[in-house]
Amino acid sequence: MANKHLFITVLLILLIPAAAFSAEPVRLAVIDFQVQSDNPQYKYLGKGFAEFISIEILKAKDITLIERDKRNRIIEEMEFSLSDLADEGNQIRIGRLLAANYLVTGNIYDFAGTLSITFELIDTETSQIILKDKIDDKVSNYNFLTASIAGSIIKHFAVEAPEEIVVKAEVKEVKEVKAEEVLLHFSTAIDAYDKKDLSTAKKQLEQARKLDPRNTAVVIYLNKLILNTSKFKTITEQYYPTQNPAYLGIIQYDRLQFINGATIMTANDAPDNNFGWQTIEQDTRYVMRETDARTMLGYQMPLFSRMGIEVDCFYFNSKDEIYDPVNQPTDTGGKAGSGAIMAFGWSPADSFSLGLALSMYTQFREGWAESGGGTVEYKDPTSFQQALAGGFLVKNRDSSLILDSFGGYSLEDNLYFNPETFPNPRSEMEERSEPHFFNENTLTLAFNQRKSFFILKQLNDIYPDTGSYSGRLLPAFEHWLKEWFSVRAGVEAALMKQSGNINWGLGGSTGFSFRLVKSGWDFDVNVAYRRKPSRFIDGEFLNQLIPFITVSKNKSFVYR
Repeated sequence: MANKHLFITVLLILLIPAAAFSAEPVRLAVIDFQVQSDNPQYKYLGKGFAEFISIEILKAKDITLIERDKRNRIIEEMEFSLSDLADEGNQIRIGRLLAANYLVTGNIYDFAGTLSITFELIDTETSQIILKDKIDDKVSNYNFLTASIAGSIIKHFAVEAPEEIVVKAEVKEVKEVKAEEVLLHFSTAIDAYDKKDLSTAKKQLEQARKLDPRNTAVVIYLNKLILNTSKFKTITEQYYPTQNPAYLGIIQYDRLQFINGATIMTANDAPDNNFGWQTIEQDTRYVMRETDARTMLGYQMPLFSRMGIEVDCFYFNSKDEIYDPVNQPTDTGGKAGSGAIMAFGWSPADSFSLGLALSMYTQFREGWAESGGGTVEYKDPTSFQQALAGGFLVKNRDSSLILDSFGGYSLEDNLYFNPETFPNPRSEMEERSEPHFFNENTLTLAFNQRKSFFILKQLNDIYPDTGSYSGRLLPAFEHWLKEWFSVRAGVEAALMKQSGNINWGLGGSTGFSFRLVKSGWDFDVNVAYRRKPSRFIDGEFLNQLIPFITVSKNKSFVYR
């Protein structure tokens, strides 16, 4: 008998840990609470309560919460009406389709501003109610109510409730925010979000955030709506902003950004595997190279209800070279400079915005020509330069379709090398003060709940004095795989004319973005390949690789 008891004890010791490790993971879905109230303002209260409870549960470890977006897709596929959703059998069916093993449902009863809330935790496999409770309090104490319900559910699964939930469930005082208004704005926003009316959802969430800037649920949903933008961009000349200034009229929060980019040539025609050199077609004895680097630090912020401003500081440098691989003389010219861009945007109507930008900067040019006779160095005086840009955009109500056009004008001195008289002393280089017109047109279409974007860009560079032209067409696609990660890719076709020569070119671009949702940091990486006219030898065309990165911080200080 003693041996039998010993055997049973040993068996239990072995089985208990095994059962613990094989326990089914908790997958939980929260269904919108049903509301019984004569107050029309409380119409969407059940949606707001369900999301506040969901986000509190989301803070607990070892519980997987089924996202609202996934739940809504199932409801749409099943074509359930509001009355269908009130049926417990249909609720359990939805839970099973979501692969949730537990379901939270509830009812809200309004007694002249005092809420009586009943809630249930249901096992979707057995349809049994495993937890049922009731809680009463004023509408303004929604934080206490939702935290108490979430805490009860978390504790049922023997999971430790986060300290933040415990504190909320113990404190009933309403602090310096109009709590009921926060709840109503948030509930209305969730209803608009479900209906894909993201413009209304954003406005309601912004109202809630003004009243309670640190409300976690409000911030999470606002961050979801950040996905309503595409990260596909092309890098412009250093004296233009990287985005149409008309967008400043519709931005909702401030942004601090750092941009770093470079331009390198992809040919490898020089001996000894000297990367980036391309043979000059006009005289194949020589090779050429163009390189650029650019750094920008900027800050943009909304101003009043329909305006925005941006200030950017930038530094750039470039180098142009001709090289003789046999005799090894070199012509090298370069310029560097720094300056600032001031931009302003104004949205006179919800569907239309205008923008202007002014760039002012200084630059200097230096270089040398090497030959058997030695080196001749030069350094031109520092010059002051300006550029002006402007643009507009039109959009539909929810910003799922945006057409914008952005143009600029600059007058900049350039030096042209002559391969026929190589190597060129400074006195034989041709200096041209060339007007340059730049234009970028973009059509952006958002679809798939704003997780996917189709972008079509068309860009033009026009030099009227010399008759030079470069036009590019860039269709691209971008998709957010997660709310924190997107990928994009596009192709480029170019038509170029310079010194009477016409040339075609093909290229492409790719990139990805990584977002720290809670902190507001974005990291964008882009690489483009293109063909373009040379800026220092007439009639030459070259292939370039352009990597650039953007690091930005959103929502630091100012909200619309």
